[in-house]
Amino acid sequence: MIMGVISIFGVCTFSCGNSSQLLGDSSPINYDGSLKAAPINFSNLRIFATTVTGNYERGSLVDSIIKIENQGSSTINDSFYISAYLNSDSSISSKWLKSWKVNELNAKSFLQLSTQVTIPSNTKLGQATIEFWVDKSNKILEFNEADNQVTPFNINIVTRSQSPDLYASVNNFNESLRSLDLKIHNVGTGVINSEVFLYKVYLSLNDTVLDATDILLYSGDNYSNGSYISLGQNVYFQEEVSLFSFTMTAPGDYHLIIVTDSSDHIIEDNESNNQTVFFIKTVP
Repeated sequence: MIMGVISIFGVCTFSCGNSSQLLGDSSPINYDGSLKAAPINFSNLRIFATTVTGNYERGSLVDSIIKIENQGSSTINDSFYISAYLNSDSSISSKWLKSWKVNELNAKSFLQLSTQVTIPSNTKLGQATIEFWVDKSNKILEFNEADNQVTPFNINIVTRSQSPDLYASVNNFNESLRSLDLKIHNVGTGVINSEVFLYKVYLSLNDTVLDATDILLYSGDNYSNGSYISLGQNVYFQEEVSLFSFTMTAPGDYHLIIVTDSSDHIIEDNESNNQTVFFIKTVP
């Protein structure tokens, strides 16, 4: 994620609701512009929020703080939801991102939520807005329904300009010692620095597809001698892997399946090349 600036608390003005709510005796606003006193035994939810605006990649997390106040004189004993939406295309409706359930909220009290929402991987590139609502379905009877939305926050959806891309290769397999020289390559344009990732070696007895029948022979990571291994563009690190548990396997033809970044910790340009299949022939 490319960080931006912190927006101030966005507060919905009355104009963000239906303008007809501001006319006639049903308006929550007096003719002098002041807010009418809430009727007895009415609740009133109001939402505030702050989030980090700027550039975001698909799949990245947006940090947000949401505050909900019940400004009315009545406790809300019925559940309601706080919801986040993303709008990246004005021709379609906003896309739901996440909801949080609130079971009750006392009169003249508030709750605050520090959370994150994820930008969907199929989001259209370009300008977008993040919207926060409270009780969007108007389940709770309130004195004023016009302040249930925060003024949308503007963000920009961008492509990842520099991404790593990991894959593994086998430099040499020693049939008698049953060991191999394993190379983990970064062929992408982004550097992997101070990030640990796992790689695993499986033995497949009958095919080249990783499944539950395959045997895990080795598991390692790129954390060596107390420090991370930095992988820049076209850089690799090499490790000699001794497959000790392989010694009980009968001689014959097998496949080794090597899985790089097996936990999908590293965000890559290409996630489809993280498995490498290597044919081996063992001898007694």
